Amino acid sequence: MSVQNAFIKTTVGVSIVYISYILMIALLFSFAFFFDHNIFSIKKDSLTYDPAPFLLIGTLPMLIALVIVPTIFEVKIGNTQLRTIGFRLIGENRLVEVGTYVISIAILTFVIFSNFTMAMPVLIHFSVSCFGEELLFRGILQRRMTESMNAILAIVLCSLIFAIGFHQDTSLIDNLLIRFPLGLIFGIIYYKTKNLLPCFMIHLAYNMLVSF
Repeated sequence: MSVQNAFIKTTVGVSIVYISYILMIALLFSFAFFFDHNIFSIKKDSLTYDPAPFLLIGTLPMLIALVIVPTIFEVKIGNTQLRTIGFRLIGENRLVEVGTYVISIAILTFVIFSNFTMAMPVLIHFSVSCFGEELLFRGILQRRMTESMNAILAIVLCSLIFAIGFHQDTSLIDNLLIRFPLGLIFGIIYYKTKNLLPCFMIHLAYNMLVSF
């Protein structure tokens, strides 16, 4: 495809990602107002001792904005099949998938059973956030970019956007040294398997591991 088509597809993909995050913020404040809760008093630490407010006000808007709405948009407006996005149990590379599942399940089992009571609410929250990020950055953005440019370039650019554009709460060095390589790993897994599940699993395992 031409440079113009590549630019258009990338721009549309990035726009979907940004709009989803803006919607999430709007819903977060709306839920906080509706349930009469001070949004600034909700901390991630509260997941371990009082998870209900965080899961209701923090996680539910994330589920709606980062998972449900983008999926409906891609299917109904983008005329894209769920399987094409990556909603499938079995992808195109069994070896990569099985290896990813084994590593992820081993890590998750270790973390969860080391502190079951504290880990379960965090697992619920991260399950939503990780799947939402993989859907947006791999299932939508990277897939759209790969349709119009070299796959390696698409993975690198998408990983940079993932690392730098949406993690402003951490330093640029941390994003380049940690989140960018992670983005490359997730991107390669998605490209090899065309499946969101292994990307989600390894992303979830990493988040849980560094949180405990």
